[in-house]
Amino acid sequence: MQLAQAKQLNERMNAAEAAGSQRRTSRAQEEEEVSETELIVLPERAAVESATETAVSELVTEESEEEQVETESVLEAEEEEQTEELITRIQEELAVIAEQVESITVEEASTEETMEGESQALRRTERESIASDTTRRAATTPPAGVNLEELLIGAPSRAGTPRAAATQGAAQQGAASQVGAQAGEGPAQQGGVLDQFRRMQSPSFERLPEVTLGEATDTVPPRTGGSGRIDTQGLRFEGRGGIDYENYTFDTIPALQDFQQEPRRNLAGRNALLENFRRQGLQRRITGPRRITPQFMTSSFRTNFVIDPLRGFGIALNGEMNDLLDNHRVRGGIMAALDFRSGSDVFFDYEYLKRRLDFRFRYDRSALQVSEGETFQRYVLNKAELGVSYPLNVHSRLTLAPFYANTQYFNLNPDSLLRATDRDANSLMVNYAGARAEFVVDKTTQLGLYMQQGFKAKAGFAHFQGLNAADRSFSNFYLDVRNYQKVVKNITFASRLFVGSFFGNNPQTYLVGGMDNWVFNRFSQPPANRNEPSPVRNPTGVENSNILFAEFVDLRGYDLDEIRGNNVITFTSEIRVPIFSFLSRGNLTSNFLRNFQMVGFYDIGSAWNEAAPWERVNDQNTEVIRTPASPFTITLNNFNNPWLQSYGAGIRTVLLNYYVKMDVARPIRNNQPENLRLYVTLGYNF
Repeated sequence: MQLAQAKQLNERMNAAEAAGSQRRTSRAQEEEEVSETELIVLPERAAVESATETAVSELVTEESEEEQVETESVLEAEEEEQTEELITRIQEELAVIAEQVESITVEEASTEETMEGESQALRRTERESIASDTTRRAATTPPAGVNLEELLIGAPSRAGTPRAAATQGAAQQGAASQVGAQAGEGPAQQGGVLDQFRRMQSPSFERLPEVTLGEATDTVPPRTGGSGRIDTQGLRFEGRGGIDYENYTFDTIPALQDFQQEPRRNLAGRNALLENFRRQGLQRRITGPRRITPQFMTSSFRTNFVIDPLRGFGIALNGEMNDLLDNHRVRGGIMAALDFRSGSDVFFDYEYLKRRLDFRFRYDRSALQVSEGETFQRYVLNKAELGVSYPLNVHSRLTLAPFYANTQYFNLNPDSLLRATDRDANSLMVNYAGARAEFVVDKTTQLGLYMQQGFKAKAGFAHFQGLNAADRSFSNFYLDVRNYQKVVKNITFASRLFVGSFFGNNPQTYLVGGMDNWVFNRFSQPPANRNEPSPVRNPTGVENSNILFAEFVDLRGYDLDEIRGNNVITFTSEIRVPIFSFLSRGNLTSNFLRNFQMVGFYDIGSAWNEAAPWERVNDQNTEVIRTPASPFTITLNNFNNPWLQSYGAGIRTVLLNYYVKMDVARPIRNNQPENLRLYVTLGYNF
């Protein structure tokens, strides 16, 4: 039993050892396979990584090469542009130099021609003087048998009688030997011929022996057409140590070769300059923008006389400033009555025009002092407005401007203390807040001072809301259309249509009649029994702040405040003829004549509160009559024409630097013409 158990145990141990060895063998095989796999995978991974790095480097290299090529192409283009500019500049300078060389060459040629002419004239003069001297001496007793012309220049004789050839040869030999013995051998020098003649005329001169030969025929044909003078063309006269006229060289004119070499030296310098400029361009020196400091300048300053309907004669000072770029514009002005009591106007205006939207701030202050009988009052209007304008195009814009305003009333009567119980009777302040919207279009062209052609118009709406007194609120609508139609040349037909309306709790008033800046102005005075209230008339002396908002509307032929109402419509037309500038073909220097105009006009207009003038029953043909101390009121329909009309003519010009107008108008009321009215006004109406 034990033996069998030992065998079984031994078999189990052997089986366990065999299984362990088998497991170790399989594990070793697995490790070998893993190592072989790693040996295979690692080179492949390294190859993949190296290939990836190579591809990335190639991409980077290609991108860098492309960037470098682009940069080089840009630089080459810039260099080519710069080179072309410099070459063009150099060619221009070379052309200028060539022109200078050509001009110098022409001057040198002209100078040489002048000197050549002078030298020829000098030689001609010397030859004539020598020829005359020779002729004079030849008249004396020459040596017997000697030909004087042949002795002087060795030319054939010009005498009319022929001589024998032997006689000529002997005479020539004798004369030549005698002259050679006296003057020496060689060519004749300057003064040598004259010395020979002097020696021949001297007592010691040995005459040649007279040779008598037979007559012979002269073999040299005589010259025809000669003047008988000696041919001295071949003689040259040069002073010893004098000036050589034929080979004279001007010291002040440089040689031509200097000019031919100068462009080459300049070209070499230009090439060096081109290279330096190219190197500087490669450095790409870029400097940032500098901030501009606004610098303001005064663009205008004007002084005008003003005739205000309520304050009388006054003077206005207006000025304007803007910066160099016209981004900021400042205006300001003051108007003061000359009596320094009736009141004044002050305004300040600033515009910011740098952006598409234009911003504007404006402040106005108007003061009025009323003195009528026992009434002594002061009214003040302050208004501050901040607006923004949007230009739709070059000719039109849209504006929106909110504002704040207040009116002040002060009772300055001596008995104001007696009215202390009624505070509003002595002082009153009303505050307003509101806004103004306006559309403007302007397509006019200026032809001169107050002369234009084209079209312009504006339409607007404004609302004043009483903050501490709602019953003082009101609104205003207005339309102003003007057209300047060209007739011929600078003759213009001008027309204007104006429409306005006040409405609300406290509507204001339009006063129709007269003209702006009318020198001899006057107000219309209705009968005492007519109930025609007006803001300019306050017989009871009560608070009348509405006078600050009243507007005057021009209508020639009538007095100021001829008719009035909350609504108004007027139409004006003029034919304007600048007579002197029309007839003149050139520019007129006279300011008086250049701006002189003759006009013919026609005006029509009306005003109303409730019933419009085109209705059968309207405000103008209905009158309300009240008699003092009478309980009765009479309402009368007189069927008057509600339209006031006038026509006439006038002249305009600049006189003493002020634009002056003089018009003669004939009013038409109820279709009946009335007496002529004269208007002398300052400034321009429209």
